[in-house]
Order: sequence, then C-alpha cells, then structure tokens
Amino acid sequence: MKKSFWGSDWLAGLTITIAVVILSGTANFQGIERAAYDWGVRATDRLASDKIAIIAIDDQSIANIGRWPWSRDLHAELISKLSQGGAKVVGLTVFFLEPQIDSGAFFIRDLIEFTSNASFNQVPADVDTLANMLEKEVSNKAVSEILDFYIQSTLHTRVSQDIGTLKSRLMDANQSLDTDAKLGESFASAKNVILAM
Repeated sequence: MKKSFWGSDWLAGLTITIAVVILSGTANFQGIERAAYDWGVRATDRLASDKIAIIAIDDQSIANIGRWPWSRDLHAELISKLSQGGAKVVGLTVFFLEPQIDSGAFFIRDLIEFTSNASFNQVPADVDTLANMLEKEVSNKAVSEILDFYIQSTLHTRVSQDIGTLKSRLMDANQSLDTDAKLGESFASAKNVILAM
C-alpha cells in the first residue's frame, strides 16, 4: 500500500524542521529551551565525588601569591606539588598560547652569545703559549722572573677557571629564566596533566 503525498514521513519531518527553525528565534521558544535544559540538568543531578578537588584562583590567592597572570614557573611548582600530593589527574583551564619570555632572558642570551665569541676566550691559550715560549728561555734571569710571575699570577691560576664559571653562570641564569621549559618539565614529570583546548 502506497502512502499519499500528505501522509509521507519526509513531509512531516520537513514541516517540523521548518517550524523549529522559524520558532527558534522567538523569546517563547528560548524559554522552552532553557526550561528543558534545566529539567535535564536536575534529572541527572548527583553528588560530586569527594575524590575531586577544584583548586580555584580567588582574591585570597591573588593577595597571597601576587597579581594574575602568574608566571609559568609558579604553575610548574603548583603542578609538581599536586603530583607529589598524589593527584591522579591535573586539569588546567589556563591557556598557554604564547611563550613567556622574561625580559632579562634577552640580555642573558645576548651575553651568552657575546661570551662565546669574545676574544677573552683565547686569552688562556695565548698565555699558555707565551709561558711555553718563556720556558725555553728560562736560563735568562729576566725571562725566568717573568715566568715565575706568570706561574703565581691569576693569569695562570684563575683566568681560565673564571671564564668557565662566567659561562656556566650565564647558562644557569638562562635556564632559570626559561619558565616555559620549567612548565614543560613539570608536565612531563607529572605525566597526568590535561590542558584546555
């Protein structure tokens, strides 16, 4: 038995769809939609688990820690503490869209580049070459005195070490100011951080 044009399913579906589209812009329909949503939320109401903790940033947090947004190394520290405290999952709703570059990091990186190409890197090698040349002429009293002075001077005992220490401290400062790396390391070590999309 064949259905008539007016009794077909597609016509009923099309009619209902057109009616919903037309009525969706009216205030009455929005009220019905909100009431249906509220009813749905109440119908599925259940108690939250005591195993879930929401750590919110409130006025007291800002008063204690400082103005928002907080540095990424502070977020890294918080994630590490939550991980050490046994949190199974840490969900963050903070967006980390752009890199955080400390203003001092630019200067530190510039100093690292300068020190890696600076002429004072060659000083220890040049001084050692000079000392070797002087050792060949040690029989000369004046040369012997110059060699003794060199051996006891900071040119021999400290310059090379101080250059190495300077480079090491600049690298440490650069790492300390790289808050994005600290945050990434805290994510990697916690292994349970979920970020907002």
